[in-house]
This record gives sequence, C-alpha cells and structure tokens, in this order.
Amino acid sequence: MSSHELPIIPLVPVQPAQGGTAAGGSDVPQPDATRERLIQAAGMEFALRGFHGASVRLICHAAGANVSAVKYHFGNKDGLYREVMRVAHEQMCGGGQMPSFFSEAEPREALTRWLSWFLRLLLSQEKAHPWAGRLLAHETINPTPALDAFVASTAGPIRAEALRIIRAIVGPGVSDRLAGDLANAVMALCVTQKHSREILARFGFEPPNTLEEIDRLGALLSRFAISGLLGFAEADVVQPVSVRQDQTHACQASPRESGSQEPGPQHSGPRSSGPGHSGPSEVASGDSSTGESSSEALASSKPTSGAKP
Repeated sequence: MSSHELPIIPLVPVQPAQGGTAAGGSDVPQPDATRERLIQAAGMEFALRGFHGASVRLICHAAGANVSAVKYHFGNKDGLYREVMRVAHEQMCGGGQMPSFFSEAEPREALTRWLSWFLRLLLSQEKAHPWAGRLLAHETINPTPALDAFVASTAGPIRAEALRIIRAIVGPGVSDRLAGDLANAVMALCVTQKHSREILARFGFEPPNTLEEIDRLGALLSRFAISGLLGFAEADVVQPVSVRQDQTHACQASPRESGSQEPGPQHSGPRSSGPGHSGPSEVASGDSSTGESSSEALASSKPTSGAKP
C-alpha cells in the first residue's frame, strides 16, 4: 500500500469458520455467509428505493436466500435496515482516523487537514461504501429512526470536530448559532462535491477521484473557508447583520400592505409616470406639477348646469 492510499475495511468483520470443511475438502456454507449476502443485497436495494420502497422479497432473491432468512438473522425489515446502516458507518469510517484538533495546534492548519480528510472520505472511498451516499440521500428526504443513530455515531462527531476548529479560528465571541451556521457551511463545501456530482459534471467541473486531485481541491476549499472565517474573526461577530429598511428597494411594500387603498376605476385625474409617482396620494392632493388642488380638479371634472349628462 502506497503512502497515499487509505486503508479499506471489509464489508463486515470476517468471522472464523465454525463448521470446518466437509468430507473431501469442500467448504461448508456457514450461516454468516447468508447473512452477509443479505446485507449486501439489502444495501443495494435500500440505496435504490429507500427503506419504504425496498422489497424484502427482491432482497432475498438477489441474495439467494429464503424470505424467512431475514427474520432468522435480523428479526424483520427494520432490523435488516439498521444493520445495513451500521455497516455503512463501518465502511465510511474505514478510510483513516479523523484528524483531531488540539488546543496547542494552529487552527488553520487543523482545518486544512480536516477538510482534506473529509473530502477523501466522501470521494475516494466510494468503492468502499458504494451505497452509503444514496442511503443518506433517501434518509434526508424520508428519514427513519436509523438516521438519528447515524448522526449520533458518524455525522455528529465529524461536525463536532469541525465546530471546535472553527471556534478556535473565529474566536470566543462567536455565538453558538453563528458557529453552527459556519460549521454547516464548511461541511457543505465538501458534501456538495459528492451529492451534486452529476450537476457539477455538467458544469464541466466533475469532482476529482484521485487522491492528488482531491487534495488539490481540499487545499483550495481550505483557503476559501479560512479567508471567510478570518473575516468573521475581524468583524463584530456577536451583533447580527441587519438590513436597513430604506435600502430595500426591491421589496417595497405595496399600497395595500402600507395601509393606503389602490385607486379605483372612478379616478380619472392625471397621474405622474415619473419615478416620483406615489400612487393614490397624488389623487388626494392634486397634481403637484400644475399646482391644481384636489377641489379644483374635482370641480373642473363636473358638468356645468347647462350641459347635458
């Protein structure tokens, strides 16, 4: 194994044989072999259709097992799914230990190492966990209780480490909410490379699949993230960013929202079409360009006593 290769754990821990071999030296199928085939077949089926859409019958057919084998090994479909998610956790965590940040370390260097490790986990270990990403995509749309276990055992510790590093970069004045938002943003830089692969490829920027290219991208994302985080460190991160009301030109309140009424069809007085037009207020006060008052405008619009209606 070269220095750049990451170790890959097997799909499930290898169990020692319990039945030896049959006469003549042929291997005797062990119950664990059926269990392993069910896990692999279920992983593909759950990744394709999600928990609710997956068929136990199709899983057993792909595994070459009877439907009763699911009950024997896992109890039911839920138990099989929990085991598949557990194996997905083992597969994802088999690409090397997550780097830890120590208080005496330089936090910017720690973030660079963490980003490189996380990108490798997502992009270079896909062969080791071929269905973990799709499983999580289904869980995001239709979550099951298994997602809580996955967050607690896998996603949670990964995010917690990123949060520790980000707090060290930004400083102690950052609020819990802002620190969490920043951690989510940094993680999204990496996760997008996996879950938006097909879209990025159509942009002409397919995510890398070699360790050299993954590390190059990791260094780029690290520079981007650190520059932004240092900007927060130099700013007043405690005060929330506010938008001045007099600058929201694109979201001006409509006359109905501001309390005034829209002009009805009965108003036929002149209106200004310039940028200073304020709607119905000019009908009430007259045409400012001519100096005509509202009463004069109404009087001029009434027929005289000798005129026919």
